Amino acid sequence: MQLNYSLDMPLDEVWNRLKKVSTLHYVADPILKFEAVHPNVFPEEWHDGDYETSLSLFGYIPFGRQHIVIEIPNTISNDTKVLIDHGMDQWFEHGSTPLPL
Repeated sequence: MQLNYSLDMPLDEVWNRLKKVSTLHYVADPILKFEAVHPNVFPEEWHDGDYETSLSLFGYIPFGRQHIVIEIPNTISNDTKVLIDHGMDQWFEHGSTPLPL
């Protein structure tokens, strides 16, 4: 499955927002709340690594744990940047790649 969104902002700004952990909270709120478990505090920006989280529905109902496993691979072009999350399970990964229109 592929979803595409058109955003009226420069690619560098899109990339900077994708890297921010606050964007995850903005997109998931109010349905899902992510709380850092290990490490016990989220970084300001995603970096390669495994982030164990505790999830709750609407901030109150426990919804289990999830690993957010971030990879930001080196790309051939400076114009193409990719952020991949391998953490949900072995059958699903999702990535974000800002591209010009």
